[in-house]
Amino acid sequence: RSKVVFNEASVESHLSMFLNGEGLFVQTEKHNADGRADIVVSTDDRHYCVIELKYSKDTGLDEVKSEKEAQRLLKEAVEQIKTKRYGEEIRYQSMVRIAMVFSEKAKQFVRWKQVD
Repeated sequence: RSKVVFNEASVESHLSMFLNGEGLFVQTEKHNADGRADIVVSTDDRHYCVIELKYSKDTGLDEVKSEKEAQRLLKEAVEQIKTKRYGEEIRYQSMVRIAMVFSEKAKQFVRWKQVD
């Protein structure tokens, strides 16, 4: 039996397939001049979303340490969106930039933040 491997790339893949299944236009690892956003979604010619994911391998951590790790990764994702200027190159009426942290231990997104 093969073991299922979870990491940031697998979370990105599953989330992009889900969004694509909803009829949205999804791009992964979208390049701009400063880096690559994990997922970029456009719903039509007026709405646009950039998602930066972080994966927390917190299986051996206690609850307090897992929480601190999730907060650290969320801060890292927010800073990455800002410093790499994800989404700034495209002008849409509605732009949402979101940082998200997926926990290996909890098997779900445990933190997220909309970035201004």
